[in-house]
Amino acid sequence: TGGSDVDCDQGDDSNAFENGYNITAGGTYRNADDFFVSAGNTLNVQQIELNIMASGPVSTMDFIFYEDNGSGAPSATIVETLTNVSVESVAIGSQFGYTVYGVFVDVDLSFTEGAYWMQPVAHVGTAFWETTSAGTLGQYIHTSESNGPWVADEDMSHGVFKLHCEPVDIPEEQCLLGFDYVEAITRVIVADIDNTSPAVSTIELEDFTSIEGHVAAGESYPI
Repeated sequence: TGGSDVDCDQGDDSNAFENGYNITAGGTYRNADDFFVSAGNTLNVQQIELNIMASGPVSTMDFIFYEDNGSGAPSATIVETLTNVSVESVAIGSQFGYTVYGVFVDVDLSFTEGAYWMQPVAHVGTAFWETTSAGTLGQYIHTSESNGPWVADEDMSHGVFKLHCEPVDIPEEQCLLGFDYVEAITRVIVADIDNTSPAVSTIELEDFTSIEGHVAAGESYPI
């Protein structure tokens, strides 16, 4: 047990904010991902870390923990419930028109050997739990619609989270661009550059630094 436990810090890492599944409080969908406690061990979780794409900073969340049903899915047995717990969220990026927040939750939870499932719920306008198809921990994320049966993700994705036995340092918040409206530049012609771009993009600031133009010193070129 404790910070040196082999089960500590388990979870799946971000994959460039690949996708996200809805965990908004009061919504139709439930999403849960699994974790484990190895034989003979007790996992004492002191901090939960997860990435959430949201319409604003996340300040409170619920967490529901289920036993595994023995077939790699959440059972009906709830082993722990946390309601309206305070969380700390820091902006770490943006994707799909939402800010991506690293969310850190101080807890004190103990799990004995076995498999479990964690369902996070965010109290914010709209929230999506970041998922990754590059994850490797346990089963794929499972979704339940309208309190129906839990179904494994057909895209074979995992939720991005970590379970820490000792709290980790919270990263500094990033300074992110935020535009209410973007008037796209659809074509740039100057010297030997002729670059066309789509009129609509979800990227607020696009990167065209790979495009090279060749000009002579002292000359003028129309744009």
